Parts: sequence; C-alpha cells; structure tokens
Amino acid sequence: MAGERGEVVVMGVVAGEDLSAAQYKVIAMDGTVANNNTEALGSQTTKAQLGDAVSCDVSGRMVCVSGAALAKSIAVKVVTSGFIAAVASGDGSCGTTFEAVNSGDQVSILGNFANAVTDFQ
Repeated sequence: MAGERGEVVVMGVVAGEDLSAAQYKVIAMDGTVANNNTEALGSQTTKAQLGDAVSCDVSGRMVCVSGAALAKSIAVKVVTSGFIAAVASGDGSCGTTFEAVNSGDQVSILGNFANAVTDFQ
C-alpha cells in the first residue's frame, strides 16, 4: 500500500520556515526542508507553519515524497526540496523503498536518517 507508515523513532523540532505544504518531505535539523542526507533529520508527519512544533520520523517504516519515479526495493537518498530519489554510484543512502511509485507520489521506505550520509569518500 503506497504511503504506509509503521513503527518509527520520532523526533521533534521547531519549524524554521512554513512547512504546511511539505508533509512527508524530509526536514533538516534546523526545521527547514532538507536538500541532502547529511542535513536530514527525518520525514515530516505534520503540516507545520513557522515556529510550530514539527514531528519527524527519524528511523523505521515511514512515508516520504518521491522526487522521481522509483522502483521497489531500491536505495534512496534525499535530494533538493526534501524529496527522495534513487541513489547513484558513490551516493549514501537514507533508506530502501517498499514499493514502486511515480514522481511526486508518497512512498513507504525503511529509513534511517540518523546515520545517513550524502556520499562516500
């Protein structure tokens, strides 16, 4: 089922910008939309405005928003505007997809943002 959420580790942060249109996008530790794995805190589960509390799924089965078409069971990374996309050679991964989806769709992943890196040196 697309966009299914399971057991997760949740963390909160204060929204550093209006995130009301960013539900399930990946959020950075400063409460803004993340642009890569290194700055990612987790997938936003709420619709927060500037200064509001934001709840983020950090580790476990969570929902994200795809920035490109994704196949089932592939490694993904955080890309610009809080989307996730397939990793390329040398990229770090923040999770693995449970299903195939089109660009812009919600996708369930088994993710771990606590240990995600943007690339391997």
